[in-house]
Amino acid sequence: MPTGFTAGVADGTVTDFKTFALQLARGMGALVTMRDEPWDAPIPDSLEPSKYHMEALSKLRTEYRRVLNLTEQQCEVEVQKLTQEYYDKEAKAREEHDARKERYEDMIEHARNWTGAPEGIREFALKQLRTGRDFDCREPFKYYGKLPDADPEKWREAELGRLDREIMYHSGEYEKEVMRTSQRNAWIKKLKESLND
Repeated sequence: MPTGFTAGVADGTVTDFKTFALQLARGMGALVTMRDEPWDAPIPDSLEPSKYHMEALSKLRTEYRRVLNLTEQQCEVEVQKLTQEYYDKEAKAREEHDARKERYEDMIEHARNWTGAPEGIREFALKQLRTGRDFDCREPFKYYGKLPDADPEKWREAELGRLDREIMYHSGEYEKEVMRTSQRNAWIKKLKESLND
């Protein structure tokens, strides 16, 4: 039985090794980003690093400058806004938790009252529902958001520290992405040279 890579060889649509090898290359790490593209999409001579980390850095640096330049009064307003957002999100999470638990309990009740079911399925349904409920609806309810420091200057210091850590992370990840892209490009060059492309 042919694989996705050998189907063209099996049905006769791929008759030369170069075409087969270029299709096969899409299964390798260097070209993994092309795995979902059409088989006849050309393999580029070089790839560009992902822009994800650079875009994140741009946003983080802008936010860092914004927080750094806030007045004390603006920091107070920011803390009040973030505190209100925290309590709003906590209330919403509590509502979602309670609604989810109620849905589980309703379904458990239906499963308990299920009559005439084939052997084992009622018990299996109850076990699945109870396991899901116990995992998804833990008690006591806990919200994992972080309440901002009430002191505006401490909040600013903590926020600048968080932003600085994220900037360091994305800077390092972008450097790694550039290195990976360079290695992928060297692999593509070697592949094409080996096929006299």
